[in-house]
Amino acid sequence: MSKGLRRSLYACVAALVVTGVWYAIPRYADLYFGRDWPALAPPGLLMKTHGAFAIAFLLALGAIWQVHVRLRIRRADNRVPGLTLLAAVAFLVATGYLLYYAGSRELREWSSLAHTACGVALVGIVVWHARGAGKTAARRARRNARARRPAAVPDRLVAEEGLEPPTQGL
Repeated sequence: MSKGLRRSLYACVAALVVTGVWYAIPRYADLYFGRDWPALAPPGLLMKTHGAFAIAFLLALGAIWQVHVRLRIRRADNRVPGLTLLAAVAFLVATGYLLYYAGSRELREWSSLAHTACGVALVGIVVWHARGAGKTAARRARRNARARRPAAVPDRLVAEEGLEPPTQGL
């Protein structure tokens, strides 16, 4: 995946988390703790901004589906964090849809709590997936370096770069 696409995806996730938490703190403080927490910004504006970033995120997700997900799903190295990330995003889309279109107040309240909890958990899932990808890339680079190493390593390279000398008498 290109750096630009990765950065735009991370920027969308960060903006979604900030706008979602910015909306949720005063709402849940008032609803569940009985505190009259001042709104940090107009709730309508926050939700419109959150929705706009959600659309941008889903567009970026569609782009990485073609260039990243379809190619990497066959490899086992980072599959569990990746599938967990996709499941969390699908859950967020479903609960976001319910928040907007559900007719029942109880269903909207349940989906609001579930959406907020999953959105906060998404930060950890993204970090888990990104760290696994970094470890996988490092592992792949070491494996490729071993495969490209020449059969005979000159002594000066052994001393300068710390390469292992070739074994004799195999």
